[in-house]
Amino acid sequence: MFQYSAQPVNRLISTFWITFSEFSLGVLALLAFLMVLLCLVTILGNMLVILAFIMDRNLRHRSNYFFLNLAVSDFAVGK
Repeated sequence: MFQYSAQPVNRLISTFWITFSEFSLGVLALLAFLMVLLCLVTILGNMLVILAFIMDRNLRHRSNYFFLNLAVSDFAVGK
């Protein structure tokens, strides 16, 4: 029968924790907050670009479709 050993997984987790334990808990919380804030700003900005393109017919020029494409793709990645 197959014998499962958790040792490689435990070693990977401990290596990961040692790498990030250089920062204090406060710094990690600040970094997490800034990352969430950046994601929210990215999503909100891209939603505004898409909404402006939909609402304002004057923005529907051939060159502005590039910006719409960037906003949609960035929205998909940022989300």
